[in-house]
Amino acid sequence: MRESSPSHTISPSLGVDGPTGVAPRFGLWRRGWPLLVLALLLCAALNLPATLKYSPASVDEPPVYVRFWPPEGGESLTYRWSRGGSGLRLYGLEAVDGALVTLRLTAPQGGAAGPSLLTLALGERALGTVEAPPAWRTYRVLVPAEGEGWRAPLLRLEGDTRRAGPGDSREIGVAVSALSAAPLGRMAPLAAAERWAYLCTLLSGLLLWLWRLAPPRLPGLVAVVLATCAAAAAVLAPAWAAWRLPVDWPLAAAVAAGGLAVQAAAQVARGRSRTSWRVALGLLLAAAGQALFTQPGCTLPAA
Repeated sequence: MRESSPSHTISPSLGVDGPTGVAPRFGLWRRGWPLLVLALLLCAALNLPATLKYSPASVDEPPVYVRFWPPEGGESLTYRWSRGGSGLRLYGLEAVDGALVTLRLTAPQGGAAGPSLLTLALGERALGTVEAPPAWRTYRVLVPAEGEGWRAPLLRLEGDTRRAGPGDSREIGVAVSALSAAPLGRMAPLAAAERWAYLCTLLSGLLLWLWRLAPPRLPGLVAVVLATCAAAAAVLAPAWAAWRLPVDWPLAAAVAAGGLAVQAAAQVARGRSRTSWRVALGLLLAAAGQALFTQPGCTLPAA
């Protein structure tokens, strides 16, 4: 008679590398990345920049100098002449309650040139009038927030212009060689809230293009990368970030509508045509949101 050997059952490993070790990590990522994205976008919206400097020599940076002539001068001194109806668009100050703006300017020099009367205004509100002499002088002006929404203040320079000189038919006002702005340390809550809501809406619309059409972890990874880039840009280059990614509700509505259309096409391809009414409702809400939230934002005056 043969002796029967005891039977052993080999069970799957329950360690870190086993089935139960992978699921918790994936579940943690799935639950954690939305919170991480919301926190990153909140940092981007609530960032209070340090003193911002706007070089008149730069032509590739944000269009701060509105209706100014191209840069002149050399490495030691570069300046721009205003030409009537000029303004300074202060990118990076959209979510602050006010700023101290410092600018160095002069009236035309040489010959019989005299001082120029210059009025600094924000919208319809005059902030002050100065008599700019034909010599470089530094001025400081307190600039409040322009409205309650998220928009870059436009400091208008109103004054007379004159012909630049013999052989130069340009009409010039004052020359600006230095411009900087220091936030007063107060955050505008409504502007910051609008910025955060816009970033969340835009990113959600972008994720609709990938949802259920890409590998499970890809939408979360894309969202974290984009939110990290937005937060880093807001901290490292706030003026550039505000210029390249202004609050544009029609754009967010269009991105969301496109994402819903992609999801609808995917559902129809899978034979789930019953979702068509949901897609139609989503497109209708996106169109209504575009009409409701359309704002002038950072639209620049015509050059």
